[in-house]
Amino acid sequence: MLVAAWTLPSCRDVPAPEDGIAALAPLRFPLPGLVAGDTMRDSTGAVAPLTVIAFDNDADTVHNVQATFVVLDTGAHMSGVLLIGDTEGKTVRVIGSAGALQTQPATVKVTLSPDTLVAVDSAIYHRTYTVGPPKFDTTATSPDMAVLVQHDGTPPSGVEAVIVRYDIEREPPVVSGATGPSLILMSGTTPSSRDTTDANGRAARSARLRVLAINPGTDTAIVTATASYRGQSIGVVRFTLIFVNQ
Repeated sequence: MLVAAWTLPSCRDVPAPEDGIAALAPLRFPLPGLVAGDTMRDSTGAVAPLTVIAFDNDADTVHNVQATFVVLDTGAHMSGVLLIGDTEGKTVRVIGSAGALQTQPATVKVTLSPDTLVAVDSAIYHRTYTVGPPKFDTTATSPDMAVLVQHDGTPPSGVEAVIVRYDIEREPPVVSGATGPSLILMSGTTPSSRDTTDANGRAARSARLRVLAINPGTDTAIVTATASYRGQSIGVVRFTLIFVNQ
């Protein structure tokens, strides 16, 4: 009797999930921001529909998922699978559904259009380091290379949730035998080459010089910051970094 009681539950069939969908991945937006009066776009500027990634009982991706979406707040609305911004300054929650499941709410910022990219202050920075007794620096990090993404108004206003990309245009030459680059873009202590603007429209990254990878002296590096909207550049800021062995 004990054996029968233990084996009975294992004989029951596990119900098949509706439409073969057993789980949904968290809803992700193509970009963190949505411009009022425009449709959600991807990093290339193309109109991007919302999508849901679904999995079956074997954790395999379910293809051709029929998903629906609901906006929980005023500030944006759905047109089929297209998310359209209505009111600037709103933070909007959206949920996606497929089969009998739905995602947790995901948030997106509704903003004004990003029109220009400018430096916060100077675009030329000096940084010193020391190689010799009693001090031996192994790295030298620049100040934050800060930019503002702005909407052209009167006065201009910062635009939140815009991705700014940083690229090394020129770096100090690496000495023979050294491995890796001489300059690394950083967010604090983490390598990172892009940032998302804050509520004031500000983004920033620093650059870390690997002193052991170069011949110590005076070296100049150039880093560019860029951003775009609807596939078109809104500006380029070129930072000049001068590293000096003192």
